[in-house]
Amino acid sequence: MPPECHLRSTPQSSSVHFFVSNPSPHAWHLLKWHTPFDAWFSEFIHVTLAGKPVTYEGALAKRGQPNEEDYLVIEAGEEVGITLELSEAFRLTSGQYRVELEPLYFFLNKEYLNQSPLNQESLRGEQSQAYKVYCNAVNLNIE
Repeated sequence: MPPECHLRSTPQSSSVHFFVSNPSPHAWHLLKWHTPFDAWFSEFIHVTLAGKPVTYEGALAKRGQPNEEDYLVIEAGEEVGITLELSEAFRLTSGQYRVELEPLYFFLNKEYLNQSPLNQESLRGEQSQAYKVYCNAVNLNIE
């Protein structure tokens, strides 16, 4: 059973809460880059206002190959989360926003951990034990 992710909004706030839970009996590995666990070093989240994209203004990091500390291990039955303050990476005004995350890639086997993101799409399934997980989108109302 693959991990699950959830976004939750806070009323009248520009913060969203991101959670990943692991309902399986196995640990899963997640490369933190391009995820909420990467802080604002990449554009992993998409924000729209009235259907129009809001420009990402956070940092963009250039990196080499990931090493072991770049991965988050989510143990069986564990839930991890983080709060994201959207105003740290987006210029927000009053209005109704929609917030969506890029899909997340989880791996069971360590030998697949150093696959580049471009190759991760082809790694899904039983042979690689890699899974692409989508998170729900949330709406924010900022006044």
